[in-house]
Amino acid sequence: MRLMRNYVGDFYGALGFSIGSHPYVYLASSVAISLALLSGLIRVQLVDDIRTGYSQEGSPSLRERAIFTEYSNFTTSPYGMAIMAVAKDGGSMLREQHLAEVVRLSKFALYDLNVTVDGNPFTFQNVCKNRCKLNYGVEAFMNSLNKQRELQAAGKPLNPEIILDYPQSFYGTTKLMTSYYFYGVRRAEHPSSDAITPIEHVWLIAFWFFGEKGEGATFEAVKNLEMKLYDISVDENETSLLDVHVYGDEIANREVLQGAQNIFWDFLTGFALMFAFVAITVSASAPAGERLTTVNFILVSTAILSPLLAAGSMLGFLSALGYNVNSIMCMTPFLILGIGVDDAFLIIHSWRRHAQDPRQQQQQQQQQQQRLTVADRMSASLRDVGPSITITSITNTLAFAIGALTPTPQIRMFCIGTALAVFADFILELCLFSSMLAIVGGRPTTRRRAVVTGPAAVRQPSRTEKFLRSYCRFLTSWPAIIGGFLFTVGLWTMSIYGITRMTTTFSPEKTFSSDSKLRESIKVVERMYDEQMAVTIIMNKPPDISNATEYQLFYEAIATLEGYPNSCEPERNQVWLRQYEKFDREAFQLALAWSDENYTLSYDSLPEYLHDDPMASNSVKYYFDKNGKVQVERMGMLMCFKNMSQWADRSKMIIEWRKVSANYSNFNMTVFIYDATLYDVILNVNPVTIRAIVITLLCMAGVCMFFIPSVCSVIVASACIVSISIAVVGFLSWLGMDMDPITMVNILMAVGFNVDYTAHISYHFHKTGASSDGIAVSKAERLYGTLSAVGFPMIQAGISTAICVLPLIFNDIYIFLAFVNTICLVVAFGLVHGLFILPVVLAALPAYCTGGGKCTSRRENLQSDETMEEMQAINSDGNQQ
Repeated sequence: MRLMRNYVGDFYGALGFSIGSHPYVYLASSVAISLALLSGLIRVQLVDDIRTGYSQEGSPSLRERAIFTEYSNFTTSPYGMAIMAVAKDGGSMLREQHLAEVVRLSKFALYDLNVTVDGNPFTFQNVCKNRCKLNYGVEAFMNSLNKQRELQAAGKPLNPEIILDYPQSFYGTTKLMTSYYFYGVRRAEHPSSDAITPIEHVWLIAFWFFGEKGEGATFEAVKNLEMKLYDISVDENETSLLDVHVYGDEIANREVLQGAQNIFWDFLTGFALMFAFVAITVSASAPAGERLTTVNFILVSTAILSPLLAAGSMLGFLSALGYNVNSIMCMTPFLILGIGVDDAFLIIHSWRRHAQDPRQQQQQQQQQQQRLTVADRMSASLRDVGPSITITSITNTLAFAIGALTPTPQIRMFCIGTALAVFADFILELCLFSSMLAIVGGRPTTRRRAVVTGPAAVRQPSRTEKFLRSYCRFLTSWPAIIGGFLFTVGLWTMSIYGITRMTTTFSPEKTFSSDSKLRESIKVVERMYDEQMAVTIIMNKPPDISNATEYQLFYEAIATLEGYPNSCEPERNQVWLRQYEKFDREAFQLALAWSDENYTLSYDSLPEYLHDDPMASNSVKYYFDKNGKVQVERMGMLMCFKNMSQWADRSKMIIEWRKVSANYSNFNMTVFIYDATLYDVILNVNPVTIRAIVITLLCMAGVCMFFIPSVCSVIVASACIVSISIAVVGFLSWLGMDMDPITMVNILMAVGFNVDYTAHISYHFHKTGASSDGIAVSKAERLYGTLSAVGFPMIQAGISTAICVLPLIFNDIYIFLAFVNTICLVVAFGLVHGLFILPVVLAALPAYCTGGGKCTSRRENLQSDETMEEMQAINSDGNQQ
């Protein structure tokens, strides 16, 4: 491993020498390739799909959706949309004007609202097919109610065949399931005998539009219809009586895209703040007389340009290949800026420290002219920081590459894009930024030192160096060890408790702004689901109802579904076989003069029953066999469940419904819920996240072992990565974040990102194990050399990254809030671990564990007058070994 590390150091030394010798070649090549990739941006398309984009490939819900599509005689995926109306004055929706207005609205949406396709008007009626009369029950209720009102106004008795009630209404033998349309119903406890209906109040009336999504022009037409209807609902002047909510996938997709487009200004603000911070810190850390110069301005501009080019090149490359960009990928530029500027800080810091060969500085030669060419200086700089930059770049790339294995399409595209951007930034930092550094700051350095004798021969340490020496001595003391232990225990306790209280869930509203009316609509839907949520049960192998045993088994399955605590009353379920059995028995009795003798239940009367009950006609697929007997091929039922407003509760219940399906496998039952694809995502977040984290940590440990040939150092670094990750996840919980696919990506990002705060420290601490003359270096000296090399760049990088994403804190979209919270937590805990916890642990371990080795003698204490230049000699000695 040590030999391999030498090879890596030699490679970067040779690369640095090549860049320093031919900087214009590397600069021109980097810019040319970047511009070629950026040209793909002319084809970029920002597309989001809240349904398929967050569905999990290979999940049971996709199979269930395919079965439902076939059951419904659709050729493409099913499409669903809901219109919900409440009275603006808070009164009952059963008032004559309000009821007429809501029926008018439903007819307008189905028949009159149109767009043009191939020169012809296109309405929802073109896609609803056999489900166009799904909402006829509301109109039938209104017509029946008006008839009864007319009879009552005329002083005539009410029609006894009309029963207007909840959850069921009847018009003769026709049953209407009013519970599917009416919500917030209040019934009179003791209605009067002349009351038309016992329903006193209805809070909301819902209409369900269900059909086939279509493809190409048809799909675009459906999207445009939904958008037009939503825009009408937002217009407060469209109706003076109703407050209308429209809830559909395409509306959610548009809201997501609008939220993503709004962060452009946040990005510009973050970019400006970051540029100012980088300019100030780069100039402030420059030698006196070289601070407010054009050179520093060019370096700062290039340091920020490189990650922006990397992010843009990635987007252009993916767009050229035909992939769409989604809203989550809008976070990639923020992330790459933080990672890229970190590398630039390290390169600048190393470049300045290698203005002269540190070993030559220690030689006492009089009137000697010291020269270091640009190529030599760049070679020494990249040899110094190249391996640690490689560690962080590879681990960050691996973290997102592993995240790309997630089965959720939009998250997978984000991870693929970010992995490519991280790798591109790694190349550009080495080739573009380093070549620019060689060009603008690379004139050969010539310095003459006069013969100096006496106390002034040794440069006095600065205040910063004195503080750093004192801090390093403190890190090796018992108070630091005890303090670090207590801090870690407290941090882990709070974090683990936070993790245990995290709710595993997901909701589309997390992807769009809080001022969107769609959020209000989702709240309305959640209240509706507290009253009732319909679940479709498809029996792909219906029971043979003439077989008493099989028929009894069917009712056992129904009883199991109706036996859950959150199941609705049986009369709110649409199990058509219950009504059919009564219908078939009455038909048999009528044929035999009301005799039940030799009666056997069969499907023979099914066509007549479906003619009288058109609402059930979509639930049964039957055919006549060669003997003219009715054979039921498939049948469906609607089961009602309540108290289901929370997405987490629904995702748990779908497991129970699938268990029932598996337990009664002879019926080949399928449970279909329109949102089941999102429920499967919720159910798989925890196992997918844990698996990805474990794989990522193992890969990172392997990468660190490749560059840091010390098992103890790698174990300590990996433990710090775990500690930072646990702290980040725990405090995300305290900040109100849930365990969902968005948090899963942020966790993977945190695991990869926090390597920047551990790998640099571990690598340089191991590198300073011994000087070239065989003298072991004390722990305080090793920490001093390590922190003087990478401490300030780490602080610069951490703060600049936090500043870059800070404007997103004012964005109220959950996705971006979770992102900025994650970045800020990684920076905070990363700096604490990198500058305190990790150094304390490394110093507490035996020297042979962390690369100290066996040496002929040992320097026990950090010299009080030792300067950074002298410690740099130790760093350089270690790097040459």
